[in-house]
Amino acid sequence: MKYTRYSSKRLICIAIAIIWSLSSLIGMAQIIFGVANTTETPGGVNNSSITLSTPTHPSCHLTLQPLYAIVSSYLSFFLPATIMVLLYTKLYLYARMHVRSIRAQLKQATSLLIMQLASERIRQVTHAALCDGTTDSNSNRSFNNGDENFNIEFQDIPITNKRSTASRSVSDQKARLTLGVIMGTFLICWLPFFIVNIWRSLNPTFFPQHVFQIVTWLGYANSTANPVIYGIFNRDFRTAFTKIAVKLFYCCDDEAAKRRSFCNNYQL
Repeated sequence: MKYTRYSSKRLICIAIAIIWSLSSLIGMAQIIFGVANTTETPGGVNNSSITLSTPTHPSCHLTLQPLYAIVSSYLSFFLPATIMVLLYTKLYLYARMHVRSIRAQLKQATSLLIMQLASERIRQVTHAALCDGTTDSNSNRSFNNGDENFNIEFQDIPITNKRSTASRSVSDQKARLTLGVIMGTFLICWLPFFIVNIWRSLNPTFFPQHVFQIVTWLGYANSTANPVIYGIFNRDFRTAFTKIAVKLFYCCDDEAAKRRSFCNNYQL
């Protein structure tokens, strides 16, 4: 209920705008403020942020100041990652507590149902014995028949309870797996980059250039992995993605048909 109340379209748009604004500010701060201190050197253009090599070997290297590297990495990754881990952990614990609460309520309801069935069966057997039983043998036979019918009705209850328990166990495992894969992929893809990013600002020659390129592309790979992960584990995301893909396919197909029709009409 709280999620529905606080997840209006207006608040979502405001949150997206704030996140993108902060991200742009953090990403461009070093470049904007570093260019103001540009100085000419024999090897090209050099400042505290950007180094341009000679025209024979054109390249551009961004050298981060240690303070900026630490602050930007903290604001861009370490702080959000910590918040995400805490929120996902809290979400999982709440979901597990909710499942246990439902399980306890179902167990209590099952016990009440068993008592109700037993009371109803005893009443029926007693009533049948009083109406039909003129002898002890008839009374015993009626009671036994009623007991057998009660056993038949009673046998379905534990099976249903076991099935629902197994279903909840599967849902619990799927929730753990989903949260683990999402957070695990995020941390594996981005943690190496920010560690190398901070370390290079303190000691630029410690990591070779190809190591920095590898961890950079590993971080980019997280954007590729996210649609796959959410597509596998989230039915709503999968449905929405399918609708968008089908709509784009039909739009492209309609555009191609219109172009073919135009070419045929004017014999182009």
